[in-house]
Amino acid sequence: LPDYRSYGLRMITICLQGGSVGWTGSGYIIGGKGISAWNADGTMKAAWQSRLIDLMEACDNNGLVLNIQCFYHNRDDILTNETACWDAMHHLIDLILDPAVNGTKHFQNVLFEVMNETASGSADHAILAPDNLGTTMDSLRSYVSTNHSGKQLLFSFSLGGGQIPANAVIGQMDYLSLHSRNQDPAGIRSMVDIVRARSNYNGCPIQFTEDGTPREVEFPLAWPNFVAAVEDRSVGWGYYDQPDTPTQSGPGGNYVDGFQSPP
Repeated sequence: LPDYRSYGLRMITICLQGGSVGWTGSGYIIGGKGISAWNADGTMKAAWQSRLIDLMEACDNNGLVLNIQCFYHNRDDILTNETACWDAMHHLIDLILDPAVNGTKHFQNVLFEVMNETASGSADHAILAPDNLGTTMDSLRSYVSTNHSGKQLLFSFSLGGGQIPANAVIGQMDYLSLHSRNQDPAGIRSMVDIVRARSNYNGCPIQFTEDGTPREVEFPLAWPNFVAAVEDRSVGWGYYDQPDTPTQSGPGGNYVDGFQSPP
């Protein structure tokens, strides 16, 4: 983390249900559906909780924002029902904001992304479906105000590459977590322009939390997207470095020195 900070990085994103949930269309079988911080009843596994507290503190000590994704698409069915989902989200809020729960401090360097890459049909529980996440985020803000008076936590969710939240929900987001996989620099600029032109856009920060190099092109071609986001449109940009797999090789990285999947 000190090295990341020294090179200008200001935020990292983690997901409490891992990633690449057996996406066999591209050969990804990384952990499968068993990877999850959550038990079926919405309680958090002790080892995950301990590591998360350590990471929140390490990021805070190094001047980094930590964007925590609570759920991953097609993986919320690990939790038994919506009550378990609410319990999980409320516990994560408590863990971030309450020193009595985390044993450390009120973390003010953390963002709460409810679900990563949600889409129609990708959420088993209705409260995590794209059309309902605006209401879900409002409920979570109410939970914060009721149970953590005087404290604030910012909420968002993300869609797939190149997708932009509907105008109806965009005004309910505290920050925008966009994905720009398979976009070129013109696509990056267009996505930001479309968001800013939406009538319900509230001026909140915009962050590309996932941008990856198409595997049929050379690695350096990704970096113009960084320039398009940071310099051309003054928004954040984050790189997704997919490790190579036995069935899908290419310039996506590896388990030895990749950013997405460190050793």
